[in-house]
Formats: sequence, structure tokens, C-alpha cells
Amino acid sequence: MDEPKGPWLEAVGLVVILTLAAGAFWVSLRPGPTEPVATGTSSSSTPAARPAQEVVTGGTLSAAEQRAQRRQEDRGGQAVPRPQRIPGGVLQRAERCVISTDSSLEVASFNMRSGWNRDRSRLMLPTLAQEMAALQVDVLLLQEVDKNRINSGRVDQAAYLAGQLGMEYAFATNVLRPGDSRYGTAVLSAYPIVESANTLLPRPGGTQQRGLLRAVLEIAPGRRVSVYTTHFEHTSEGARIQQARAAAQVIAQDPYPAVVGGDMNSRPASTAMNTLRTVATDTWAVGGEGAGLTHPSTSPRSRIDYLLHRGDLGVNAVTTFPSQVSDHRAVRASYDLTPGAPDEIELPFGC
Repeated sequence: MDEPKGPWLEAVGLVVILTLAAGAFWVSLRPGPTEPVATGTSSSSTPAARPAQEVVTGGTLSAAEQRAQRRQEDRGGQAVPRPQRIPGGVLQRAERCVISTDSSLEVASFNMRSGWNRDRSRLMLPTLAQEMAALQVDVLLLQEVDKNRINSGRVDQAAYLAGQLGMEYAFATNVLRPGDSRYGTAVLSAYPIVESANTLLPRPGGTQQRGLLRAVLEIAPGRRVSVYTTHFEHTSEGARIQQARAAAQVIAQDPYPAVVGGDMNSRPASTAMNTLRTVATDTWAVGGEGAGLTHPSTSPRSRIDYLLHRGDLGVNAVTTFPSQVSDHRAVRASYDLTPGAPDEIELPFGC
């Protein structure tokens, strides 16, 4: 019969196991490099929606765009600081040794107004990129995004902002005009975008085409989260109700935890928002303080911009941020990816 092992050996074994587990957790949460992902189009549909037009995905700036950016910086422009995630790891606090298991997803929804300032006298994309960097999020859900439009300088705005922030992106065309002028929505992500699709929403006569862009993010090996961005019609309540119903049908079928953001052009008590709340939870109602007003940005009088969530996600915090460029405030939320689990594990014998 083997001799019984001393308690100190068991303690050492526990420390080694917990340290290895923490290291594996840290590696699993760390986003990979922002290499471009394959361009492709996928579509989804509901009984009330037409097929998708186009979704374009990508990563870092092309070589030509990088050269143009360097020329801009040589003329006195400043590079935008890129957001950095700080995943869990082993932390030394005084005489305690703590393994942080905190895992969060930081998301913002923002109507960027095509980069124009409030009186539409000039484009301010560099300032807009600075504002987005200051939000310090993993995911940006954007509305009113231009691509190749004459009145916004023929800039591919999603690609530009993604390059400035070091993120991947998916851009969805909702309005296509002559000359390949495109207008739509976009998702920017610090995590790989492994799937994307745009569903065109119902469009009653006299209204603008709107869409629901979905992107699936790989936040850890085997762990995926869906994010959605949309922009409902501003001129017709009936159109918004139809669009909310179509969007709810798509969101309800999602197999992953999901975050939904957008400029809904709807008050919290509206039929459109009540419809969306049948499939997702209003994040502000869980973690926000005050009324959460978002429009206009300087002195907001109404709440029309939202983040909602569904599935196994908790809410750490949610707030709004004013903009020097857009007439909308951004809505920013921190979601808990492991709700109910402790944020820290303290090792009993130190590191």
C-alpha cells in the first residue's frame, strides 16, 4: 500500500491546477489578429422580409489605404488609439493571489450620421473614429454608414473606421443608388466575424429601405455570440411596427446569445419597442439609470436608440455618451458572459 501523501502536496497540486486553468481561460478569451475575412454574401428571410442585398466583410486597411493614412498623419493628423481588451488572468493583490474569471463583452450602438457634423457643413470621420475609440468597446453597432457616396467623399466608411480601430467589419447595403452609391449599417468587432447576413425589412410605399444586419462573433473557441444592428423608418409608425415584427421573427430564431442595437426611431412605450421586447430584453431597463435619452445629442429629449439582449447574458452596466459629430448619443453596455459565476477565485496559499 502506498504511503499517504502529505497535505502540502495536495495544496501544491491545487495551486498548479488553478494556475493552468487561469492561463487557459486567458488564452481562450484573447481575440486573434484582425486578419481580413473572406468576402461573401449570405441571406436570411422572414415572411415579411425580402432577401438580403449584400454584406461585405473585411479586416485591416489595404496597403494603399495604409499609405494614404500615413500621408494624412505626415500632414499633421494623429493616429487613433486602438482599443485593447484586458482578459482575465492571475492578479497579485497585496498578500492575496487572485485568479480573475471576469468575462465581459463591451458593446455600443451608434447612429454615426454618415460622419457629418450637426449642421452638415463638413465630414468629421477622424473625430468620429476618436469618439469610437474612447468608448473602449469590443463591438460597435453602427447606423447611417456610407460607402462610395459622392456627398461623403466616396469613402468606404466601415472599412475606414475598422482600419483606424484595428477591428473587423461587416457592412450591409440597404439603399443602392446609381454609381454604386451605398447606404446602410455596419458591425465593427475586435473578435472574428465568422458569419454575417442582412435581411431587408418591410418597406411600405414612400419609405426608405431598411435592414437588419446580423454578425456572428467567435469570442472564444466554441463560444459564439450574435450581434444585430438596424435602423427603423423615421417617417411612419406603421412601417416601424412592420419592421419590428420582421426583425423579431429573425432574432427569435437565433441559436446564440444575442445583442441587438439600433436607432429604432421609437419611444420606449411604442408598439415597435413592445414588439422587440417579446424576443429580447431592453438592456437599459436592467442596468440603466435615469431616462436614457439619446436624441438630440447635446440636449436629448427622447430615447430612440437602444441596446437589447437575449440568451445567457448578464448586464454589468449601461450608459449613454454624447457626440461632437452625430446628433445621436451612443448607447454603451457591458454584458456579463458568465452570469452567476464568481468574478474571482482566491488561491488559499498565495502565488
